Amino acid sequence: MRDMRKIPIAFYIVVASISVCCADDGPGTYFAPESGTANVVVQPKVNPNAKIRKTVAFLGGSITEMHGYRPRVMAALRKKYPDVDFTEIAAGISSTCSDTGAFRLAEDVLAKGTPDLFFVEESVNDDQDGHFDRVHAIRGMEGILRRVREKCPRCKIVVGLMVNRSQYEARMSGKTPMICEVHAEVARHYGATIADVGAALAASAASGGFSWTEYRDCHPSPSGCDFAADVIMSAIDAAFDPYAEAKFNALPHPMDEESYFSGAVVPLESVRIDGGWNVSQPDWSKVPGSKRAQFVQGDALWSETPGAEFAFSFRGTAAASAG
Repeated sequence: MRDMRKIPIAFYIVVASISVCCADDGPGTYFAPESGTANVVVQPKVNPNAKIRKTVAFLGGSITEMHGYRPRVMAALRKKYPDVDFTEIAAGISSTCSDTGAFRLAEDVLAKGTPDLFFVEESVNDDQDGHFDRVHAIRGMEGILRRVREKCPRCKIVVGLMVNRSQYEARMSGKTPMICEVHAEVARHYGATIADVGAALAASAASGGFSWTEYRDCHPSPSGCDFAADVIMSAIDAAFDPYAEAKFNALPHPMDEESYFSGAVVPLESVRIDGGWNVSQPDWSKVPGSKRAQFVQGDALWSETPGAEFAFSFRGTAAASAG
């Protein structure tokens, strides 16, 4: 048996508390707005007035972090609206699901600016990484959307339904993957527009067009990224006009009062530790297995001492650690 005392354990701590507040030649485009589906022809717009400033935020996993759809969408926005000064908040982190997104939203997005347009994708990671059931898929995605609606009531929200192979196969057989169904339900509840990349890809393939062979993987090929960006831009075009006065969106009742919309990340400095714990950078070479580069930077809370204890305070109904 392997001696577990030799393996350092590093993690961060998240806390959920609950508060209810009511108040090239690309492929064809496809999106699902609040009701119905449509195709949109994107036409350049020019405003003779002074420079307008808008903030666009992207939250998601590795599909958002990679050099894929996100820079293509930003390039398309800047081309379409050349007189708008766009600021991008790129908050994609590999291997994160909607629950993690809900906890880190305040620090990684809202602390960096007030988004006028917010895009989130978590359908692939909630499926293949989190293996979420319906309840946890709601709690994660609602945790994100409700917090954005509460803090940025005039922000336009677009929810991306990206696609992996099993979800594509389900689409081709006429079924909607459960995670996609749930994320779409939460999106509609909060008045968000849906960019359904998976449905668009299946529709294209069924008509003999662009298919999984070209799209390649849940991390799309370059042409797959073009396809996804076109779908997303169609949804954005339906939802977002930087020249129009942004409409105030009232906050509906939560779908699940235990969703993570009041979640927060607890800073390491607030954790009370005994002599068996360290706040430093571990020797990651001692930890077997592959590691993502962004997860081994900076200090971590770690221990090699069996029985070591730590404590922290929080106000809410649940707490979790991730390592």
